[in-house]
Amino acid sequence: MKKYKTKTQCRRDEVLDGLKGFPQDGRKRVTIIANDHARVVLIPEENRSSSDFIKVKESKYESLIDVTRRPNLEERQEYVNKMKEDNIKRETNLMNIIKSVKIVKPKLSTLESKEDEEKRIREKHIKQRAEALRLEEEDVMKLLNSEIARAKCSAIQQKQIDQKLLKEKVDKEMEEKRVKDMLERNEFLFYKAKTKDEEQKRDTKKKFVEFLEKQVKVKEVEKSLRKKEIEQEITEKNLRLAQQNKKDLEELLRREEDRRNLLNHNKNSILEAQKLKEKEIEEEKILSAKMEDIWRQKDEQQKSAQDHFNRQLEERNKVFELLAKQKKEENELRLEAEEFAMRRRNNEFDREWRQKEKERILNELEKRKSFQEGILRQIDDKYKQKTIEIIDELKEVQKMANKLKDMDSKIEEHNKKLKDEKQKMTGYIVEQAQEKLRKEEQEKVETEIWRNKIKDMEQRRKEKLRKAIEKKIEDLRSHDISDELINSVRQKADILESKIQ
Repeated sequence: MKKYKTKTQCRRDEVLDGLKGFPQDGRKRVTIIANDHARVVLIPEENRSSSDFIKVKESKYESLIDVTRRPNLEERQEYVNKMKEDNIKRETNLMNIIKSVKIVKPKLSTLESKEDEEKRIREKHIKQRAEALRLEEEDVMKLLNSEIARAKCSAIQQKQIDQKLLKEKVDKEMEEKRVKDMLERNEFLFYKAKTKDEEQKRDTKKKFVEFLEKQVKVKEVEKSLRKKEIEQEITEKNLRLAQQNKKDLEELLRREEDRRNLLNHNKNSILEAQKLKEKEIEEEKILSAKMEDIWRQKDEQQKSAQDHFNRQLEERNKVFELLAKQKKEENELRLEAEEFAMRRRNNEFDREWRQKEKERILNELEKRKSFQEGILRQIDDKYKQKTIEIIDELKEVQKMANKLKDMDSKIEEHNKKLKDEKQKMTGYIVEQAQEKLRKEEQEKVETEIWRNKIKDMEQRRKEKLRKAIEKKIEDLRSHDISDELINSVRQKADILESKIQ
């Protein structure tokens, strides 16, 4: 099974395969393909009795078929290799020309700078060639090349028809001139013969008059006989001339009939060519309708793909927002948990410390009570000493109270520091969220710039394609193609370009 690069070529081959065979009229169809342009030629049945039979040598027919046939894979590969060799030769010649031409420029400092300059020129030339080849691979350029080839074939066919009509016109003029010359020649010969006969008649009459004057009476019977003979000779000569004129007229009529038959045959050939052209136009209409369906389907697929991409982008943005929200909530919960744990640890430490202080104070109070009881028991002898001890104890209690106040102030400072750290952490989280939003905005801007760059590249590609199409259409004028065909090709190129856009 054949593998095709495009569906158009596949459908074209299927149509051509359907056209091959033997129709009902007995004539064989031959498909001639030349430069992406296919023509179906009807070969008439061999009938040597017809006057419009044109004999073509077998070698000439085979050479025509060989010239117009589609190249095979080996020939295409050979053509590609030849093109590569030509490109290499062209590049070599270009480099030789660049080296030979003396251009006023600053002298290069080293040999490496010269090599870099040559490499840059060579790469520029290769890029231009690659750009031209890439443009040739466009579907529009392929269709345009087929239209140009079809226009060239139509121009060649029209030129052949014009040459044939011109040849027929010249042959007709030559035939009319020959018939006119022949009529003038016959008229001249007839006039000459008639003049000669009249001269002979005058001479004979003069002789007869002289003779009759001498022998009027004796030769009356001979005179009558001679007169009859002369009349008979004149009648025979007139009959011969009439027969000759009749033959010439029949020959002229026969030639006129042959000319009419030839014109009828040419008219039939032109009608057949017109029918073939109408059939090709119908096939082109069908092909263009199918191409429109393909492009419409392609546009729908691109639109659906763009919608799917937009939906995915929206879903990704939603997921990112949800993740950011969850991250923020997790950070807040973590900070609250840490703060709660810190507060809980501080509260437990405070409770333990207060409990210990309370127990210690109670113990101290009990001791103080015992001391007081001892003082009361020993007040008489140890009043001063106990008073001093009580004062010292009160000083120690005051010191402990001051220590408690200092610890409370330290706890408040610690809580204040925790609060400041919490505020800093919250600000850091807010900054991270703002940074993330800024990055998302920057990504959106970069995406929009990227899309604009793609649009600009597409616009430049369309502009280059349009210039290449205009150049190809202008090159048609060098092939002696009529303005009507060139305008038709231009209109089809505009239609193809509008469809691509």
